[in-house]
Amino acid sequence: MSLLTLAIAEDYNQEGDARLNKDEFADALDFYTKGIELKCNDDQLNATMYTNRARVHFCVGKPEKHASYSYLLYLSVSTRAVIGQFSGP
Repeated sequence: MSLLTLAIAEDYNQEGDARLNKDEFADALDFYTKGIELKCNDDQLNATMYTNRARVHFCVGKPEKHASYSYLLYLSVSTRAVIGQFSGP
């Protein structure tokens, strides 16, 4: 992972947070999705962006999207934990 990719993903996440705090849900969703699509190797940042994107779906009344993202995140993190690639807090 390049440092540039990580920096861009962090920027997308921060911009998504700013838009979410202003209740600009469509824009927040777009920024989180762009950050996720970069596929950076920072598991914590990816988990944060997936969680934030799920939160946007929950806020706009699409809890089924929230549940599916949360489940995918659970599978991703639990799989890494099983094979020893996850370093928790």
